[in-house]
Amino acid sequence: MELGLLVPWLLKAGHSPAGAADWVAGFPSWAAADPADIDLLSAVFAERWRRHAERDPADWVVLHADLTRQWTEFRRRV
Repeated sequence: MELGLLVPWLLKAGHSPAGAADWVAGFPSWAAADPADIDLLSAVFAERWRRHAERDPADWVVLHADLTRQWTEFRRRV
């Protein structure tokens, strides 16, 4: 799960969603995870940050919400 929490930071650092996916796939625990579980984690994480951004529109919170949304959208396409 920790690797999933790292993905938005990879995106913020300039990785594309596909690049972030490739990076985390290098870890055996991530590579062995059920893709449906990863999809669920990304969706729940994005929803949590979307709601947080509604309550606290600080720039960094809104950015993190957007990055988690991007990750979820990528996961839905793969």
